[in-house]
Amino acid sequence: MVILWLSEIKWSYLRTRKQQILSRFPADDTILFVEPIAKRASNRVWFTHEPPVHIVTIPHIRAVANPGINYLLERKFVRRSIRWIAGVWLDLILKSIREQPDVLVLSNVYWSMNVRAIKERWPQLPVVYECNDNPLGFPRTPGYKRTYVQETLELADLITTPHVACVPADPEQYADKIRIVSNGVDVERFASAPESTPLDALPRPVIMYVGAVSEWFDFQQVQRVAEHHTGATVVLIGPVADTVRVQAQQLLDLSNVKHIPPVPYHEIMNYLASADVCIIPFVANELTRPVIPNKLFEYAAAGKTTVAGHFNPDLKEFAHWAYISESDEDFMRKLEMALSKPLPEDDLRSMAARYDWDIISRTFRDHLVSLLADRPSNR
Repeated sequence: MVILWLSEIKWSYLRTRKQQILSRFPADDTILFVEPIAKRASNRVWFTHEPPVHIVTIPHIRAVANPGINYLLERKFVRRSIRWIAGVWLDLILKSIREQPDVLVLSNVYWSMNVRAIKERWPQLPVVYECNDNPLGFPRTPGYKRTYVQETLELADLITTPHVACVPADPEQYADKIRIVSNGVDVERFASAPESTPLDALPRPVIMYVGAVSEWFDFQQVQRVAEHHTGATVVLIGPVADTVRVQAQQLLDLSNVKHIPPVPYHEIMNYLASADVCIIPFVANELTRPVIPNKLFEYAAAGKTTVAGHFNPDLKEFAHWAYISESDEDFMRKLEMALSKPLPEDDLRSMAARYDWDIISRTFRDHLVSLLADRPSNR
């Protein structure tokens, strides 16, 4: 199977749902992964092969913090020019490698109008919209993005999502297209014994968050935790977005808050081993309301008790395996409970095993296979 994936994030950006799913596809699949350009990451003018994925960078419209660039992107002719350049670039690449995709997966809605042109070339090409977040839920989302979202929803033959609330439309309108594919965890890696424990010397208890620090991060809640537990160490591991650097620095000015830049994926377990409690401190908004975070399963696979914020009411279904708060005050109470009464590690690991990425990846690929079986080939 040849899969063309048009992504909104870099392949090398952390280890997200996309990488986890695609890296487990069979070796005889060909995955052409098109990533956006980025200032602080390597950009690939030609395919880099990380079996079974081939990664190439093609500049396209994307969310940025620079107000000057955003001002330009508000102009329709600028977006049209970028779209034209990206379309020509992609067409040249596809012609040069002489690969006709069997299925196109779209997770960057800004490619939607290019996809419509591709469909004119290959009318039978099935399109999958991988909707892992609400694309309209991010702060400072430009108004013109709604056009691309609507176009994507109309083009899609199938919509895969970890939660129906991620889909930025009336779910009933697209019910026949939607397939739920949960987030997950690399159970074997997170359940393995650490090779080292670089944080063991920190004052305890260690209250840990692993993941990106961005607009969805609840800085006030974490500040309350640090100020209440002055003898503890609050550890944040992961990248800090430019848009929240001022808020992050104010938090890091507290003496018992420690930030560690992103660590290699295969080393995360070494750091988690030192955690007494793990937290998921997300603010409650349109972006986080449908989120079932990967880290919920990762913490559980590591045998670590989790305290989660009250951002998604559906998290209650995991209340047997995590302390799910109902308010800011309840978050503090649940944190005290987690520190004094950690949940049984065997129960946590048993739950995580049901969400192993091997299972999730097979489920996702099975949906692609079923979609292909229902329509004639492009070849």
